[in-house]
Amino acid sequence: MMKRSLLCVLILLSEYSHAIEQKSVFESSRNWGRGGAYVAAYDSDEATRFNPATLAETDISFQMRFYQLDLSLAEATVDTINDLADTSGSEDGLSFMRKFDDKFGDKQFFRGQFSPLSMRFGAFEFSPFVVLDTTLEINSPTLPESKWLSDTYAGASFSYSRKFFTSLALGLTLRPMYRWKIDGKIGFTDLMDFLPPASKQFSDISPIVSGFGLGVDVGGVWQVSPKFRWGLVVQNVGDMGYFQDYSTKPEPFRQKFSTGILSRNQWGPWNLDFLADIQDLENRDGLNLLRLLHYGLEFGTSVISRDHDYGILLGVNEGYITTGVFLDLLLVRFDISNYAVEDAFNPGQDRDRRWAFSARTTMTF
Repeated sequence: MMKRSLLCVLILLSEYSHAIEQKSVFESSRNWGRGGAYVAAYDSDEATRFNPATLAETDISFQMRFYQLDLSLAEATVDTINDLADTSGSEDGLSFMRKFDDKFGDKQFFRGQFSPLSMRFGAFEFSPFVVLDTTLEINSPTLPESKWLSDTYAGASFSYSRKFFTSLALGLTLRPMYRWKIDGKIGFTDLMDFLPPASKQFSDISPIVSGFGLGVDVGGVWQVSPKFRWGLVVQNVGDMGYFQDYSTKPEPFRQKFSTGILSRNQWGPWNLDFLADIQDLENRDGLNLLRLLHYGLEFGTSVISRDHDYGILLGVNEGYITTGVFLDLLLVRFDISNYAVEDAFNPGQDRDRRWAFSARTTMTF
């Protein structure tokens, strides 16, 4: 009996320890390239998503972002796409299946963010958005099992910031949004439950849950000196909840309390920024503390805008090296980065390496 109980506990722990990824409403290729650090970053076209206090840092009369598209793919997903592209019509079914033997156990991941017609009036910004986050994982054929997640949410961010004492900026974001989530798991033996005369439906094992909620972010940036700044941000204050009381609603986005610094060194027109964050200080999942640390370097220069227009990125996210580049071609800006996240408790236990890409068009006055 003791052995059986211990086995059950180990199984539960293994299930819980998997996919402990720190989820956020928004992600950024640029942030990922510099180790996931963002709390004390300078004002940019996307900085408001992460710390609304940055809105008060520059004198912009009006800005229109016609679109911003952010994509993120697991390297396993890229490999799968390449294998599908290399498939010829002459292959038989068995040969086709064998091409994907190495995919069992890999997590197929895709995330897309789209924000059309965002507007900024001075220190106020309105930004609509749609986010789709999907994963699929198929375990080894020795124990056939599939797990999937589809998380979609759409809404808008209303952000405002104000400066105090010339060196302190405080900001607030209100983010009403609607969320749909499908999360499920099925094993080979479960398929028998769908055969006639059974009346079991797919929604029984993977129901759609949805809800309308409101997220609140507060942030601050203190310009300690011209070359050093400290930031603080609380995302989803009090845990983002939903207005309905019934049980068929997704779990809330958790409150995330983070702090960070940025130090800038200048070499002529070029800047080298060092960023360091401690994110999710509450750490309610009890993760290894190394997973809360984010370090980044950004080496860039400003040519046509207030922000760095060209540069390279380097960082450490949850113990993994990250890299990236970005360039502004006036009509469109591109960011691309390679990074990794941890799906278990400790860095190095279950690495998931990914690519991130961003493109946006901005008009500023």
